[in-house]
Amino acid sequence: MNHTPAPKPVMPQTVPADARLDVRQRLDQLAAWQATWEQEDAVLAQRVGQLNPDRWLDLQRGVQIASLRRRLRLQLVQQPLEIAADVADCLARLGHLAWVLRRVRDPVPVGHSRETPASRLCLSSPVGDAPRQPSASCAII
Repeated sequence: MNHTPAPKPVMPQTVPADARLDVRQRLDQLAAWQATWEQEDAVLAQRVGQLNPDRWLDLQRGVQIASLRRRLRLQLVQQPLEIAADVADCLARLGHLAWVLRRVRDPVPVGHSRETPASRLCLSSPVGDAPRQPSASCAII
């Protein structure tokens, strides 16, 4: 019996999201990938339009085409961006900082007029290095 192993899936090459990323070039790539996808999807949509829903074989073809269209959508970004773990952590901290700044800067909510900006933060005490989370009584904006 001649048994060949299944081919290994090809992992897409990633592009580091750092200061060297050429945003204009990246946007041009995304536009080109989207144009290609739109052409291929239009061909498949046309094929679906030609199917007869009263025929069993056409129903099967429609299901296969729908599956192919979903897979094609996943190929829109041919080279995904790679964000280093330390950069992702930094971005998460910045997001938390932005939330804190919004809570301090926003006008006092109705019914809380005696609270100071610090008390409006409603932050629970931190545990170790973990980011502080709003308490249940806070309205997250």
